[in-house]
Amino acid sequence: MKEFECERCGYCCTHISTQINMSLLDIKWLSDYTKKSVKRLFDEGMVSFVPFIRAEDLSTFDVELGLKRPCPMYKDKKCVVYHARPMNCRTFPYWLINHKIPDSLACIQGVEPAEKYKEYERTVGKILLDEGLKTERFMKKIGAYQRIDLSDEKKYLDLKKDFEKTNNRDEMEKLSDKMIKLAEKKIDKKLFEKIPLIQKEVEKRSFDVEIDKLIQAEELVQ
Repeated sequence: MKEFECERCGYCCTHISTQINMSLLDIKWLSDYTKKSVKRLFDEGMVSFVPFIRAEDLSTFDVELGLKRPCPMYKDKKCVVYHARPMNCRTFPYWLINHKIPDSLACIQGVEPAEKYKEYERTVGKILLDEGLKTERFMKKIGAYQRIDLSDEKKYLDLKKDFEKTNNRDEMEKLSDKMIKLAEKKIDKKLFEKIPLIQKEVEKRSFDVEIDKLIQAEELVQ
């Protein structure tokens, strides 16, 4: 049985098309670990409002909390906040492997994870889903929500057409990066006025139980 071993190529940390959204729990843990306020995390570009492409419609994006890409916390071929990394990072690549999602990444080819990795992904995945839904509801409640529609923009449509025609992974990634960058230009600056409300919510909520579960899950794969 071949187990996954990170080759530290930095691919999943640096490519814009590898999008990592964040929950309020993720932000809380990162804030505590780095000893930086939520506002400072935004100011320093560690966390931001990011356009996430909708798989069912490549012309629209949902703007959510996410990591800036390339990730500013990937330095010298390693994650400098590894113990407080977001849940999306924690489940990579186990969610791909366990759910048999096709991907050409060399590091996951032929990998069959042991049961402990499957249990780890199930545990973290459940918390990720729960906290993701809570975060989504909160963001909509405070009006920190935006959907970007680029279906009328010729430059974007040309990129989309090329994306749908090619089967070359490198070319798809380059086109995807350009599509995301176009969407980034459409992000409503008023969203950043909501940062104080996000900070207040993060400081108000207790995430102790969820963080304890994540720490215990991490022990499964040590």
